[in-house]
Amino acid sequence: MKNLLSVAILAFALAGTTLSLRAADLRVPADYPTIQAAVEAAQTSDTIHIAPGVYTGQVQIISKTLTLIGQPGTILRATEQMASLPGWRGHVPIMAIQSSEVTVRGLTFEGERLAGHFVGPGVGNLVGMYFRESSGTVENCAFYGFRESTPGPEGTDPLVFLRFAVDATEVKFRVVGSTFADNYGGIFCLGSATHQSINVTVENNTIVGLGPLTTGLNYAGIEIREGVGGRIAGNTISGYSYVGTAAAFPIGFGIVAANEANSPAFGILQHLEIEGNTLRDNQAHIALIKGDGSVVRNNRFQGTAPGIIPVGLAVTGERVTIANNQFEGMKEGIRLVGNDPTFGTILGKAVDAQVTSNRFCGVTTPVTVQPLANATEAGTLLCPFPSPTLAIAPAVLLSWPGEDDGWTVESATSVDGPWAASDATPFMQYGRHSIAVPTDGERRFFRLR
Repeated sequence: MKNLLSVAILAFALAGTTLSLRAADLRVPADYPTIQAAVEAAQTSDTIHIAPGVYTGQVQIISKTLTLIGQPGTILRATEQMASLPGWRGHVPIMAIQSSEVTVRGLTFEGERLAGHFVGPGVGNLVGMYFRESSGTVENCAFYGFRESTPGPEGTDPLVFLRFAVDATEVKFRVVGSTFADNYGGIFCLGSATHQSINVTVENNTIVGLGPLTTGLNYAGIEIREGVGGRIAGNTISGYSYVGTAAAFPIGFGIVAANEANSPAFGILQHLEIEGNTLRDNQAHIALIKGDGSVVRNNRFQGTAPGIIPVGLAVTGERVTIANNQFEGMKEGIRLVGNDPTFGTILGKAVDAQVTSNRFCGVTTPVTVQPLANATEAGTLLCPFPSPTLAIAPAVLLSWPGEDDGWTVESATSVDGPWAASDATPFMQYGRHSIAVPTDGERRFFRLR
């Protein structure tokens, strides 16, 4: 009887311990008057719910795993009273995240066009969210007004991801379903100069620039730098261009991926998949510099804005795949850079590019292969396009969480095998890996291995 009582007491104590470690929900302002107060009180894996309202205090999250959730009307707004934060290179972020894993959902960040206010010695750019040495997810958020009241030379970024650490640990960032408008730039990612330190997923966002502008810096809807690899898919990016100058810069980019760690020589980028994006009225829709082995496919390029170097896609690097893209209403569709009249060979050369099944309508020069560049081109179509052939065949659609990488789909007609790997190509949709596998009308079994 005594032993049974001891077991019961121990079980109760363990249950109490489990309950005490359970993630909690903290509410602002119901439980805590400010977001920062809730962050400081939060424990690992807690969720902070932020009610509608305007919040003007800067927020720092250091060495925590948290989720922050807003509602329609939850606004974090910049003010002139904000200051650069110690250790943040003088930058002035609304939310600064260091050495943490943070999910942010449903928040609106407003820069109030205050970029010109934060200038002077020791003062850096105004920033909306600044992730440093951290993993994170930004989902269904909005970023407005990260610019000057009158467009000029000052810098500002709505969303920044940095990881400089020299160790081999890789962090993951996801930016999904968010809106960027009335800003200079959009999303900026910078990692290690020696290896891939950031695996980024940027999907289904809307990013609208201010162009065409007559002054400013080289801004982009999405800017990818050294140490960053991953997937950019399903985004709509428009309005990045500058006019009124005969100089080589500034340039507005829809997407620019260029490793400048060894500038001016540039370095090799990490592997990128740029797929299913719509790019409208940008000066240079996509620039992929030394993107060895990267893939640009199923994107739609519509018009190019006036300015220096108006082009749909400019590429250097070895074995870049350019497939199934559609280019409409522009002077130049694809530029395979070699010995460029403006930049020479500083940007590298496009070597063994695979240019396959791209479509061009209203494009003066569909493909330019500069001296010292080379490519294999096949299946190019000019409008009017032939009617597509629709093939219908039995298939099954399989999916699994996007956080789980490295799996191979295998199939067999029996649970006892033999199992064979599928040659179908997985794709990312709504944060999940998916794959369509033909079944040929047979009963089949599937597994991840």
